[in-house]
Amino acid sequence: MSISSNDRDLLLSQKADEIENDLQLLGVIGIEDHLQEGVQETIVALREGGVQVWVLTGDKLETAENIARSCGLFDSHTNTKTIQKREDLSTVGNGRAKAVLCYRMTPSEKAEIVKL
Repeated sequence: MSISSNDRDLLLSQKADEIENDLQLLGVIGIEDHLQEGVQETIVALREGGVQVWVLTGDKLETAENIARSCGLFDSHTNTKTIQKREDLSTVGNGRAKAVLCYRMTPSEKAEIVKL
């Protein structure tokens, strides 16, 4: 039996909803994953060299945007456009966008983008 990644995500979400009921919060931990040294400088150099930088992450949108800002990919003046359909990818892949941020991606979706 084969399950597509979309079906798999839906099934996992449904099972999580079934299991995660009547739970009691025991504690909270916060972890900050710092960027490696030189990331901002590398992104600047790539952009100056005409490279369109793409970030592919499994993180949620808010986390992905924070990462993009902290590494200098986005700033407070960056205009963003949300693309939700595969057909619209051509508008960012043609080089008009200075950077592309893809979030909530599975490993197989990341591989698909890399193949483009």
